[in-house]
Amino acid sequence: MTESTRSVSATHWLAVSAALLCGVAIAANVGKVSIMITALRDAFGLSLVEAGWLSSAINVLAVSVAVVFGLSADRIGGLRLCLAGIGFGIAGGVGSVLATSFPLLLAARVVEGAAYIAVAVSAPILLSAASRPADRRFVLGVWAAYMPAGIGLVMIAAPMLQGVGGWQAIWWFAIALLAAGGASVWWQRRHYHFAEAPVADDGALAVAREVMRRRWRGSLACCSPPGRCSTSP
Repeated sequence: MTESTRSVSATHWLAVSAALLCGVAIAANVGKVSIMITALRDAFGLSLVEAGWLSSAINVLAVSVAVVFGLSADRIGGLRLCLAGIGFGIAGGVGSVLATSFPLLLAARVVEGAAYIAVAVSAPILLSAASRPADRRFVLGVWAAYMPAGIGLVMIAAPMLQGVGGWQAIWWFAIALLAAGGASVWWQRRHYHFAEAPVADDGALAVAREVMRRRWRGSLACCSPPGRCSTSP
């Protein structure tokens, strides 16, 4: 935790709410496909295998590149990464609405998956940046409910929206939530100034390399000479 983060004297609740809204919006963006998978199968003529790929695309992406997103957050900055994730989410949602085939729909879903990972990694950084230490545990505890809150919201809205404009109406609803979250975070950006990327070039990768070197040196010390294992790091 940086000195700037420790020096926050008052929690900016509007900034906290803006970051939470981004989490709820990206969770709604994730949950909409599972809720509307039957309508998507009918609209695109998807097989069960194709529907499975569409539903699991975000999970596959999360397993593949989540660590990369986490390490890059320190270098890019929490605010920039969150706004980029919101932008990708909006682009993926619009791409899904305009898609005319399964490959295009799947590609748009992959973009939405990248958006989800970016927001899920960066929003807690913004929450910590906008809250004082005494409130930070409570704020991050509320953040833990972002996924059920977002999915629950789209589940409640889905029956009414589907009757009005089909599955596309639900996609536009999710896009509107993302736009609202992005605009809110941008409006409160002055409260996230110390969540930006550090100027120094010794980020998370340098720390990881140092940890790896320490463990390797410890292993060598323990193996030589035989029978005389050293406990020094």
